[in-house]
Amino acid sequence: MCRYDFEKMKIFIIALVLMVATLSSLPLTKANAATEKYVGKNLHVKAGDILITSKKTTRYHTGHSAIVTDDLRVVHIPAPGTHPQILSLSKWEKSYKIRKVVRLKSTATAKAAGKWAREYQKKYSKANYTIWSSIYGNFNNTYCSKLVWQSYYYGGKIDILQHYNGRDVIPTVGKILPYDFEHITYFDHKNY
Repeated sequence: MCRYDFEKMKIFIIALVLMVATLSSLPLTKANAATEKYVGKNLHVKAGDILITSKKTTRYHTGHSAIVTDDLRVVHIPAPGTHPQILSLSKWEKSYKIRKVVRLKSTATAKAAGKWAREYQKKYSKANYTIWSSIYGNFNNTYCSKLVWQSYYYGGKIDILQHYNGRDVIPTVGKILPYDFEHITYFDHKNY
């Protein structure tokens, strides 16, 4: 091997090492997360997104809801006998068909709600699923849409029920269903 070929190879190896070092130093979650999209859709995932499933997803015919966290995972509580779970978006999408994404207009508030949901799941990972609890307080008992509502109420500091439109009775008597989020005027609605 001649000296000229050796110098070329040396430059190539140095360039390759620098490129690998640069790429490995890029953050793999926060900065690149803005490029993640929902499966089969041209919609970027954002913290605070409320995911609503088809009514056929559950045996109770009420549908299901979940919230995207500030690190772009999904928090939900699936059914009686389960506890709040945090899943990757891809794992959640394999189990549930998203019918609609409901997105708050304020990114900062939505991100705060997503952060609250993530922290709630960590702190109350043994919370029980029950629909027989008030939407206010009582963090040890929850259900899917209560968890989402509380994320905005306690984390985002907004009572989204104050922006309710579409039913004669505002569900402040204790229950909020997944499809109630579609009637909150404070949100943008993205159909799937």
